[in-house]
Amino acid sequence: MTTMIAHPLPLFDSIEYITDIKDYAYLNADYEKKDIEMALSFLKAYRGSQGTFNSYRREIERFIHWCALIEKKPLKEIKREHIEAFVKFCQKPPKTWIGLTKPPRFIEKEGLRIPNAAWRPFVATISKM
Repeated sequence: MTTMIAHPLPLFDSIEYITDIKDYAYLNADYEKKDIEMALSFLKAYRGSQGTFNSYRREIERFIHWCALIEKKPLKEIKREHIEAFVKFCQKPPKTWIGLTKPPRFIEKEGLRIPNAAWRPFVATISKM
C-alpha cells in the first residue's frame, strides 16, 4: 500500500536538543500525538549513549513516518504483518524519501530550531570502489 508522497520532515532533534511533545506543532494530523510521546520517552532513555541514541532515533523516526504516512495507522494498531511490510518498504523507499547527502535534521532560524526541509529519512550511499 505504498503511496507516493512528499518526503517527511525530521521528527527528533539531536540528543542535546531533544524536547517535549509541545514542540511538535508543525506535524500534521497524520501523526498520532501518543506515538510521538512514546518515541520521545524511549529516546530520552538513551541520552547517555550518543551512538545508540542516533541509531534508535533513525529507525524509530522512519517507522513512525511509515506508520503515519504510508500505512496510516497508529503504533497501537501495528501487527507483525505491518512490520514485515515496513522492512520491505525500507529496502526500496520512495525516491522522495532518499537524499544524497546528510544535512542536519534541524536548523536554527530566528533563535528557534526548525526541521530542515533538505533532510531525508534515507541516504543513498555510493561505493568508493
